[in-house]
Amino acid sequence: MRNESDLEEFEIPFVKLKDGLHHYAFNLDAAFFETLGFSLAGPGNVKANLAFDKKQHLFQLDLEVDGAVAVSCDRCLEPLSYPVKAAHRVMVKQRVPGERETMGALVEVDDDLLEIAHTEISINVAPLFYDLVVLTLPIIRNCDELPEKPCNQDMLKRLAELAAPESNDNHTDPRWEGLKDLF
Repeated sequence: MRNESDLEEFEIPFVKLKDGLHHYAFNLDAAFFETLGFSLAGPGNVKANLAFDKKQHLFQLDLEVDGAVAVSCDRCLEPLSYPVKAAHRVMVKQRVPGERETMGALVEVDDDLLEIAHTEISINVAPLFYDLVVLTLPIIRNCDELPEKPCNQDMLKRLAELAAPESNDNHTDPRWEGLKDLF
């Protein structure tokens, strides 16, 4: 795990920005995922874009990611380059002094609304991009949906050998036969 100071490029100093729309582009590479401890996937190469619309006490962040991250297949454990492409809008509002004092600068109110302390002068968008990439990945990752299927055939054969034998659906347990007579 690397140092959080490695994410300084993701720090947006909103107090210096004029009201209006501002665009940023980032590259989420191996160093990014290593810094954030991305345990669900390996290094990736993801292009990330941010449209930051600043209003007086409200910010609209339009996040977009497009690229691929390395994951292992849940079926055969073969490494895969899994595509990620997503867009998400997040609203960030500044808390009024004394409104809800909490620990930390950024607090999640709901899925699409975050609050930031009125004393903050910048916002780090790295965790927002990280969450967007993680939520883009399916729960079960395998090569069924990929154009190239790099399956490990030795592992698939071994799984087939260890699988439970097929049960014969025509065979009925005699204990259940007695229950049919009750009806």
